[in-house]
Amino acid sequence: MKVGLMWHGDRAARDDANLETHRLGPTAEAFRREGIDVVACVYSDAFADEVRRQLLELDAVQVWVNPIMDDGNSRQVL
Repeated sequence: MKVGLMWHGDRAARDDANLETHRLGPTAEAFRREGIDVVACVYSDAFADEVRRQLLELDAVQVWVNPIMDDGNSRQVL
């Protein structure tokens, strides 16, 4: 099984995503202890299609994205 952990970020955050050093690291480790593969899924409307392709390769995703507009960005596409 392969699970994505999703949070909102910019291109740099996506390119540099590292679950071992991210605040979701303990969550990733808990999944791994159960034999589940975990990947980082950094989301932004700017590269939503890229994230969509990534998600289609996963069995599940846990999403930590503020559903309310912040910094002028909505989550309507998500």
